[in-house]
Amino acid sequence: MPSSRVITGVGRAIPGATGVTLLARIRGANGQLVTRASLASLAYAAIDLTTGSILGSGSLAVSDVIFDSLVVGDYRWQIDGPSAPGPDGSAGYNFLAVLPASLFPVRTPAAPDMLAGPAAGHDLQADVAFTPINGQSFRQSWKWREAVVYG
Repeated sequence: MPSSRVITGVGRAIPGATGVTLLARIRGANGQLVTRASLASLAYAAIDLTTGSILGSGSLAVSDVIFDSLVVGDYRWQIDGPSAPGPDGSAGYNFLAVLPASLFPVRTPAAPDMLAGPAAGHDLQADVAFTPINGQSFRQSWKWREAVVYG
């Protein structure tokens, strides 16, 4: 299995050429957890917010990324757990997708400048569009900063 980095919220730096794992507890418009049977399709887009360019897009198989029961006990999910549920009273995730490393190029910046300071990585975002069987589509976004890699 390829290596990937987990994104559950904002603030984690991830180097280029690394797959990105997206985790979330997703609820539909009715407030209920989404299930495989409640969704018609899923699509994603990866965006470089620094340049405004789309890095790639595609579809996700609902049966591959949606869980009908919340997954608990996975070390990658550190938002809440059975002994410390989230604000909604639940624990665990029901959405897990891995965006391929090929979407995220490695950019090697110039060596740090004494006056300007170290280079900053690009701000990146992944958007997943959830299309339910009934009702309106909705999106979930994940943002992170690309880690600067020298050499």
